[in-house]
Amino acid sequence: MKLLPDEKNLFFASLSEGQVILTTHRVQLNEPGFWGKQSFATGIFLEDISSIELKYKGKLWLLILIGVCVFCGVCGYLVSEDTTRVGGFLLASIIFIIWLLTRQRTISISSHGGASIDFIPRYMNDEKIDDFLYEVSLAKQTRANQLAKL
Repeated sequence: MKLLPDEKNLFFASLSEGQVILTTHRVQLNEPGFWGKQSFATGIFLEDISSIELKYKGKLWLLILIGVCVFCGVCGYLVSEDTTRVGGFLLASIIFIIWLLTRQRTISISSHGGASIDFIPRYMNDEKIDDFLYEVSLAKQTRANQLAKL
């Protein structure tokens, strides 16, 4: 990433899906392209950031599958077939545990009506995630103060 005039690096983290870079002017996610060909970059200027979130994301299709299994279990209960009732609820419980285990923490940085940067901080511990969120907020405030003086 080439820096703009008067821009300095503040934070850098390597991720499984690329790298996230925080500078005094922007935050950027560099992602590797398919088959190692071309890389993709999404950048948001600090003054355009509208929200920063740390959230858990799970697979929606697993929740839908849980609903189908519960529905089968309820139908089995109404028909009073023990196999369907027990099987539906047991399968729903197993899929629920799988859903809990596959949820991943995701950091999402959104801009005012534009692009958003979403990444999974796999190699970042809780302290480094807190530091990153703090650094983004601090850099945004510093940038807003800098622009107000202009």
